[in-house]
Amino acid sequence: MTRKTYCGNLLFDDAIGVAVEKGHPRLFAGADGFAGIKPAAKKGSLCELALKRLIERSDLLLGTQPVERRMTGRRLLHVSRTALYRISTLSMAYRVTGERRYLERAFAELNTVCAFSDWNPSHFLDTGEMSLAVAIGYDWLYDGLSEDERRGIREGLARNGLDAGKKGGWWAKASNNWGQVCRAGMIAAALSLADDPALRADCAKMLKESVEALPISMKAMSPDGCYPEGTGYWHYGVSFNVFAIAMLESACGTDFGLSDLPGFWETADYPNLVTGPTGLTVGYSDCGSGRSAMQILWWFARKLNRPDVVSAKEVWEWNNPPPKNFSGWQPPVELLWMDDRKLETFPGRAPLVWCAKGVVPIATLRSGWGKGDSFAGLKGGSPSANHGHMDGGNFVLDMAGVRWAWELPHEEYNRIEQMKTVSLWSMSQESSRWSLLRLNTFGHNVPRIGDAQQSVKGFAKFVNAVDSPSPSAIIDLTSLYPDATNVTRVATLSRDGKTFEVSDSFYGLKPGTDVHWQFVLKARAEAKGGLLSLVDGDHVLSVAREGTQATSWFVSEAEGPKPLNSPNPGFSIASFVVRAGDDGKASAKVRFALAK
Repeated sequence: MTRKTYCGNLLFDDAIGVAVEKGHPRLFAGADGFAGIKPAAKKGSLCELALKRLIERSDLLLGTQPVERRMTGRRLLHVSRTALYRISTLSMAYRVTGERRYLERAFAELNTVCAFSDWNPSHFLDTGEMSLAVAIGYDWLYDGLSEDERRGIREGLARNGLDAGKKGGWWAKASNNWGQVCRAGMIAAALSLADDPALRADCAKMLKESVEALPISMKAMSPDGCYPEGTGYWHYGVSFNVFAIAMLESACGTDFGLSDLPGFWETADYPNLVTGPTGLTVGYSDCGSGRSAMQILWWFARKLNRPDVVSAKEVWEWNNPPPKNFSGWQPPVELLWMDDRKLETFPGRAPLVWCAKGVVPIATLRSGWGKGDSFAGLKGGSPSANHGHMDGGNFVLDMAGVRWAWELPHEEYNRIEQMKTVSLWSMSQESSRWSLLRLNTFGHNVPRIGDAQQSVKGFAKFVNAVDSPSPSAIIDLTSLYPDATNVTRVATLSRDGKTFEVSDSFYGLKPGTDVHWQFVLKARAEAKGGLLSLVDGDHVLSVAREGTQATSWFVSEAEGPKPLNSPNPGFSIASFVVRAGDDGKASAKVRFALAK
């Protein structure tokens, strides 16, 4: 459908009518969809293993007590996520097996959260996730609940979910992951509660508002599918975006054109494109470099008929039994999407050089797609972006199966918020946010002019990215450094993957200005003048530097002042200094080369 289908109430009234006519279940699938899970779980298949893991996880939950309404700082989010995982897992187990013990335990969770005074609407992510949790439980368990039990859930979801959403707030038109998460929760509430004649008008209105608001946050994926908030937030925001679309399709028979918005289908490739052969990603925007299993890749694989988008991470999840303290937040909806077609390897259609435009441009360079191939990821954009760091020009590097240049871990929000000495969410140039090593210029693989931070008004943009004669990218950093008239970084990966070079040029500096060149590492390091030797297991990497009046390498612990900064055990920062000449120019060139 075209965007014109978003106009007018009639369409959404009709859509609600279609949903009601379908009965329950209707979120993610109808009764036939759930009934097809068991037959798909053929002996020895991945689907059989996934179903086995679902039952194991559900059995572990039978022995737990329902969640309590306990705030962590200003958030109830951990409680909402626990409820979402528990209710959806147990409800899925009931739908697949028909065993009432799963229904009864899920209902105990539903009954508890519906009795909460509220779902913390001041931090509406909490309300959005809890609304999805309760809507799923109500919908999937519907035929096994008494009318009194249904009424209690409806009242709780209407009061704490739908009514809270009707009051709106800044989240209602959020351009980041909040828009995707909160709107998915409201869509779930509207579609599940629409049977009640007293709520139907409100449900149609909320459905209309949510479908029309989702494109605001989905615009972040345009034009190439690159996600400005990093892989962790991609997993979060795009998961809920897919949940919303999947629920609309199953309940209403249409997604109102949402999936055709620019960048949405392309974003299916994003996690694999920004993941190196080590399994670590291009870390940025409060995400670190880790990557977990991403269940929605099964949905993309089915929709696009592209098994190659499913990675080893998603398969690994089902090959390992859950620990006794297993917890999560994802509803097990991949059981509705996964199949046992032979999984293909992603490199079949992937480029060696990928450069994405958008709010936060990213470039990746590869010598190949094998586990032993080399990979470099570079980040553009502005520190003022949502969850932004002062990391324009930052790079990560994998060679010989080892990550050599790192992104520091994610700084935990609540710890900083509780200290009340840092304006964590202020992005102004003088904000105390930038006193955090993990967020500021000092803690990233970027040049530093004197002791100045990067400019929050600046924007690092890629000038070029090519794969011939060697994978390389040029990034213009000028606007991030007000004390220079031109700053350019050139990154080149050799075709055979044995060397990686970063060359930086600075113009318009005050003569004698010191420019600090640095990168974060975890390998054992030994510095001898202009040569740095890194050792990780049996692998050795030599890092040679040259530049204008360059000093020797210096290696220090990657630690900021305490107690403000979290410790970074195992991480170091290697650096050297170049000095601007009388002409105001300076240069630095670093060559990473595999020695063993």
